[in-house]
Amino acid sequence: MPSYSVPEVAFVGRSNVGKSSLLNAISGLHKAIAVESKQPGRTQMMNQFLCGDADGDICIFTDLPGYGYAKIAKDIQQRISRFVNEYIRERGALKMTCLLVDARREPQAADVQMVEFLNEIGGNYVVVATKVDKLSPNEVDASMRRLQEAMHLPPEMPVRFSAVTGEGKRHPPV
Repeated sequence: MPSYSVPEVAFVGRSNVGKSSLLNAISGLHKAIAVESKQPGRTQMMNQFLCGDADGDICIFTDLPGYGYAKIAKDIQQRISRFVNEYIRERGALKMTCLLVDARREPQAADVQMVEFLNEIGGNYVVVATKVDKLSPNEVDASMRRLQEAMHLPPEMPVRFSAVTGEGKRHPPV
């Protein structure tokens, strides 16, 4: 695994939660940096993107494989889960983990377990609720409350995000 002299930010979540869409939206580029797919489970390896500006390198965005996709073999699911957990636990340059959850779905056990894992290891993280553009304002509010309660999140989480409308793109850091 390559090492860099800049901090890393990891993006993790269930398959098809919108990690690639979020990465493309926040990259600031007019072209996609991450491949978006309608097929869950497509990303089965880690992808890293070096972010910088005219002054030099700023950070690395690390797109980790999605977890929880039922149509891939159990041994592959387990291998992905072990890899993701080991990466988050052991990667010294990792400064923040962004856990993406789908605002349209009920809180998932695997996502609650990821928050528990991040709390257990003392990792810096933010929970981002994606696809909020697909819900009415009342549905978004209800979803945020459910996620906050199920994951025992502080009041500033989850952050609402839409790759379509840009909501949450300029959210202040937590």
